[in-house]
Amino acid sequence: MKRKMKILVWTCLGILILYNCFCMHLDGKDGGTITYSYGGIEFTESLTDEEARTVTKILNGKIPFADNPSCGYTEKISICIDGWTFALACDSCADVKICETGKYIGFSDEERDTLEEMFTSRGGVFPCV
Repeated sequence: MKRKMKILVWTCLGILILYNCFCMHLDGKDGGTITYSYGGIEFTESLTDEEARTVTKILNGKIPFADNPSCGYTEKISICIDGWTFALACDSCADVKICETGKYIGFSDEERDTLEEMFTSRGGVFPCV
């Protein structure tokens, strides 16, 4: 019985360590910025506190993955928060690129729509290819 308990404890500890090492962990306390530069529309603005909370809620717990998608990503259409730059796909693919690592994070269509709304409410247009 003790052996099974040790295995269970070590397994839980291992899962916790892996989760903390590989998942995104943002707090958004310092806010962030949103940047859009395409087709003559340009802005760089601070995220509202609510938007920063929304972005961190969407990103936290997501596991970045390596890929080579054909979607177009650029820092000119991005959200910066907690020192990370997340570039949205210009053609509405449901992933973002973490510019600092070159890895990607997948989203649901609803999460993608939420992020796009932050851009379109400021005058940005999607798709932007």
